[in-house]
Amino acid sequence: MQPIVDALRMRLVPIAGGLVGLLIIALIAAWLRGNHYRDNRNEWRDVAQLQRKAVTAAEKAAAARAEAVRIETETRYAEQARKADREEPASVVDQRAAADRYGDAHAGVRAPVHCGPSGGPAATAANGTAPDRDGPGADALAGYVTIPRVKYDQFRDNTLRLERVRIWGEGLIADGLAVPSEELGAPAD
Repeated sequence: MQPIVDALRMRLVPIAGGLVGLLIIALIAAWLRGNHYRDNRNEWRDVAQLQRKAVTAAEKAAAARAEAVRIETETRYAEQARKADREEPASVVDQRAAADRYGDAHAGVRAPVHCGPSGGPAATAANGTAPDRDGPGADALAGYVTIPRVKYDQFRDNTLRLERVRIWGEGLIADGLAVPSEELGAPAD
């Protein structure tokens, strides 16, 4: 039996040696290939980190630019508001003077009466007399009512304030701080 074992050993040793050699070559190839994949993976990781840093830097720069634009816009807007508060436009000064002249020329300012249930012409009652407070009164001109000077001054001041706001709004549009209502789809009055 010894000669058979010796014969097998003689045949198997070269085969086993070849297999061991192939196994060593395969392990070396796998190790080299693994290094390639590890290097490639590290390269991709580095690229991703650089991209992440670039995006973060771009976001910070954009936020800084947006903040600068916001501050500049707020400054311009505040300056427009201060200017509107400090300076009364010449057209408003002229309108105020004209309204004051008109108010001074008339002891009680007369304004047109809008027809309606409380301000229309006096209605006759069943007995032929008008009910109390159903019309402008006998002392007013037909179609007009007298406004006390205090109410007239309030009306004038509010009207001129609205005119100043309109002029201020047009200034904001001219400076690019606001857009006209037509551009927003709102109906123009």
